[in-house]
Amino acid sequence: MKYNWRLYGKWLLFGSCICMFLLFAHQIGSKDPLWFDEYIYQALTTIMNERVTNVFKLLTRFGNLEAFVIIGLITFYLVHSRRNRLLIVANLGIVFGCNVLLKMAFSRPRPLDIALIKESGFSFPSGHAMVSVAFYGFLIYLIFQSQQPKWRKIGASIVLGCIIIGVGISRIYLGVHYASDVIAGASLSLAYVILLTTFARKYDNKKGKQDVR
Repeated sequence: MKYNWRLYGKWLLFGSCICMFLLFAHQIGSKDPLWFDEYIYQALTTIMNERVTNVFKLLTRFGNLEAFVIIGLITFYLVHSRRNRLLIVANLGIVFGCNVLLKMAFSRPRPLDIALIKESGFSFPSGHAMVSVAFYGFLIYLIFQSQQPKWRKIGASIVLGCIIIGVGISRIYLGVHYASDVIAGASLSLAYVILLTTFARKYDNKKGKQDVR
């Protein structure tokens, strides 16, 4: 009996992400920082200086709405599939909506006493982390589904992956989120991306078989 280790690995990752989010959601019920929130923030302060701060202020903008709009419009130009264009828009709408509802449900205050930039609203889970993983993660899927050379796919995916990580770290460094906010938001969003790309791939495979007929 042959096992599809890639398939099992994907769903193992999915389950792990869900468990990670639920664990953090349970732990932040008191609205107090978790033990490692302070540890991770203090570790980042060891590299804190004006130059690094400016870099993270730039990186965090890739998690802002205007960045998603600009990059989304560029993607619209490059992607010719009407379905994928609709998925890009729907993807943003779904994740934004889920994040707003989750923030309202948990109502965790931000660590405003250490914030280097101004932010409003609640802290858990991080909207920048959630939307960045969903948006750029789906773009990585589209890149690998394209007909571009392999080296371009890998290069573009590495850049987008670095943006996702950079946005997440920037939120902690700039003091507008706890590490648990970022990790939980990214975990939940990664689980969502796994579902989204799974259904998108099934549709593509089904359509391909129909085209052959």
